[in-house]
Amino acid sequence: MLLPPLLPAGSSGVSGAGSAAGGDSSTTGSSSAGNTVTASTRFKRLELHNHTVESDGSLTCQELTEYLAADHVDAFAITDHNTTSGQKKIEQLLEEKHYPISLIRGMEYTTYFGHILCLNLAKYVPWNSIDQHRPELLFEAAREKGALVGIAHPFSYGDPFARGCRFEMTISDYSKVDFIEIFNNPESLHEVNERGTNLWMSLIFSGYQITATSGMDLHNRAKLAGCYATYIEGKSGDNIASELDTAIHTHRTWVSKGALLLTEVLPETNELLLTFTDAHKTGFAVPKTAQVVLKGKDKTFTTSVSLDKPVRVSLNQLSGTDPIIPLLYEAPGINGAATVSNAAHVAASTSCGSAADASSAAGQLKGIDALPAIEGLLCVSPVLYRD
Repeated sequence: MLLPPLLPAGSSGVSGAGSAAGGDSSTTGSSSAGNTVTASTRFKRLELHNHTVESDGSLTCQELTEYLAADHVDAFAITDHNTTSGQKKIEQLLEEKHYPISLIRGMEYTTYFGHILCLNLAKYVPWNSIDQHRPELLFEAAREKGALVGIAHPFSYGDPFARGCRFEMTISDYSKVDFIEIFNNPESLHEVNERGTNLWMSLIFSGYQITATSGMDLHNRAKLAGCYATYIEGKSGDNIASELDTAIHTHRTWVSKGALLLTEVLPETNELLLTFTDAHKTGFAVPKTAQVVLKGKDKTFTTSVSLDKPVRVSLNQLSGTDPIIPLLYEAPGINGAATVSNAAHVAASTSCGSAADASSAAGQLKGIDALPAIEGLLCVSPVLYRD
């Protein structure tokens, strides 16, 4: 049977999305599957890649904190280049001014061979062990200090534009990597982010369990609306470092523009429940209908879904497809979005092509040969694995 990571058979995978004000928006009640949704559980919006004047950003620690809090971000990471000097400054600000936002300690190791994001990095880890052909040495050193280690913008432009931004280290063991930043919002959609997403998918289908994240890579007051953010499950008032650690290690993150695709296995009926809901992200209007794509290594299926109206699909249709990456796209034709990815941009080990008709009957999966165009991608959900 297919199971989302950490989700026991028969338990609820549906949580309330955080409100635009950052509060709990879910209410106690039952889902269509009869599972209780508690008011204390919701989604938290995270911005995991940000810089200040402590390195090469133009915002002070206070300005960055205020800017993200004003956009109703639940928690953010400070990831200045090769320094942790801003961490204590922001912690002091939060203690004194009580901004409605939490801090994630972090740093971006910036080398000539690529950038490495570390989250929950509470103590600076020297990087004199950096080796282009053995980056696992640094990964392991940071992990020993409790940090989460990831690759930032792996396909960013490098020489001659920005030496070192492209990840050109040789990784022999991807099990040492906790996450990959599949969307770095300022970067090119096709040349950088689509390739990063396809790299992550190819690693998933090669047997690695690596978590997907996104980042604004803020250096100034860049526009946040319309960009991808990382969402995790959490509870109001709980320790964000612990929640992030759990989400990354159990691979339960959503990379989304503001619509969240939720999945739940119903063992009693041998079905998969699909729901998409509004995360209330500032500046994003959630469509009433969307397209679900269940991407497997050798098979890909699609169906349509309406906002907050779950759809059940038979798991028998997904037999032999393991693992599965659930994806949410705009319905074909919405906002003039293209429906087919350019094959030249596809780097994953699986094939991609035309999208399914938006009029597909609810609950009926349709096999497709290709992924829809990345321009219409709304959400990347946690991978489904066999138990």
